[in-house]
Amino acid sequence: VVTDPELGAASVAIYKGRHLEKNNGTYADYRSNLVQSFFNRMMSSRLSDLTQVANPPFLGAGTGVGGLVGDYEQLSSSVVIGKAGIQVAIDTLVQENKRAGQFGFTAAELERVKLSSLKSMETSYKERDKVYSSSIVNEFIRNFSSNESLPSLEMEYAFHKQLVADISLEELNRFAKSVLLNEQAQLVIYQGPEKAEHATPDQAQLMAM
Repeated sequence: VVTDPELGAASVAIYKGRHLEKNNGTYADYRSNLVQSFFNRMMSSRLSDLTQVANPPFLGAGTGVGGLVGDYEQLSSSVVIGKAGIQVAIDTLVQENKRAGQFGFTAAELERVKLSSLKSMETSYKERDKVYSSSIVNEFIRNFSSNESLPSLEMEYAFHKQLVADISLEELNRFAKSVLLNEQAQLVIYQGPEKAEHATPDQAQLMAM
């Protein structure tokens, strides 16, 4: 539990599921990263939709799998506390995570994220002659530091389309279940202003929420 008079809003972050994910720069690794990216974007879309209701449970939230350090990754969820309060915000975030893990996503959700991914890659391909040098340099750095694959944009555009078409809803839902329903230990962090609209929880209260 951390408070700071300079903070404008309170938030809670939940980290768990740390695991080793070795990247060997292969076609299979690229595919795995694509599945993970789809999962992250679909979770973000679901949580974003909840901020558009009449009485939103939070100001913003997100859940996704990302790098921790080296080859290790973790599942992280975060929520910005709104007028509904800290308990409602955390409960809603946890419930949405469990719902996605138990029941998965819909075909329509996957189709939307596939179309978005294809459109983004198509734009990159069409504008390949306008790529900034810094972007190219960063790709070489990631290739050296984390074994990220380094295909030409022409090659990537071709197999990206093939992989997107090949990823199934069943595969996506298996991935969601594997990361959202595991029982590994978690780290919960509260950050907020010293004079928040709600009572600042202590460590015991935070872990009980």
